[in-house]
Order: sequence, then structure tokens, then C-alpha cells
Amino acid sequence: MKIFINKLQFNAIMGILEFERDYEQKIQVDCELDYDGEFIDYSLIRELIKKNIIEKKFRLIEDALVFLAEEIKKSFSSAKKIKLAIYKPDIFNDCVVGAEITKEF
Repeated sequence: MKIFINKLQFNAIMGILEFERDYEQKIQVDCELDYDGEFIDYSLIRELIKKNIIEKKFRLIEDALVFLAEEIKKSFSSAKKIKLAIYKPDIFNDCVVGAEITKEF
């Protein structure tokens, strides 16, 4: 089975630049989770992602990706593979920037 969460958007502190530490910005997350076994409630994955990004105020997108992949695996033992992408859609007016991780368990 596979779960998708696409274009999850919320505001949070994320970044290393001074203005990124002082003001929330729009964050967008895509998640694709392959799993075996029983039903996984995607609303719980959604909340885990939002809660951790908002509370932890990551400096680097890459750190957030690694942390979230591990937290999702800890919370959902049937997870076999996860693909996560975090975007900052409002940093530039001519493109969207972000990073992605794919991890197999």
C-alpha cells in the first residue's frame, strides 16, 4: 500500500538567514509512504509532520527531512519506504526551492 500527502501547507520558522529565524514563512510538504500490513491513518502522519516542523524550527530543510523520516518510521513500524519533500514556495518570486529524501527501511 501507499499513502500520499501532497501540498501540505502551513507557516513555520525554517532557515538559517536572520529574516527566516524572525518570521514564519510558508512551508509545503509532500510525503509518499509505502507500507505493509494494516491501515495507517494519514491524518496522524500529517499532524506529525506539521507539529515537528513548527515546534523544532529547523535551520536546514535537510535536517528536517532526516528527522521526519526517522520519526515516521518510529511511529509507524509497517513503513517500508518514505519519500519526503519540503519546499519554500515564497523565498523567491521566480521559483520554488526545496529538498527531498527517499529512505527505505
